Amino acid sequence: MGLNVNIPIFTGGATKAKINQAEIDIQDLDQDIQNTQLQLSLDYKNAVTNMENALINIESMQDNVGLAERVQKNTQSNYQYGLATLTEVLDAENALTQAKQNYANALLDYKQAEIKLIKAKGELNTLQNP
Repeated sequence: MGLNVNIPIFTGGATKAKINQAEIDIQDLDQDIQNTQLQLSLDYKNAVTNMENALINIESMQDNVGLAERVQKNTQSNYQYGLATLTEVLDAENALTQAKQNYANALLDYKQAEIKLIKAKGELNTLQNP
């Protein structure tokens, strides 16, 4: 009976190199985690800011619609009394239509900002139908 034992005495530093490479890989992964956390935090803050801006924009567009409605009514009234031209009436109606379109676009921007905020929170999958 014989026993054969193979014990490497010198591996040429391969083990130490593998350990060093594993430590570098861990540091890379830690840095990736930090970068991802920073990006997620930035995305969340941007989404909140976009929603706040969208709300301000909605209020402004709502005020514009109210103003355009008053101008249109006044112009229509002036036209009936011969104080305004047909062109002025059409311009006022066009301005009202444009104000309403801008308001609708502001609402759309708000909804898009809301979706981005939901995504930044990681809750976007809750919008899916079961």
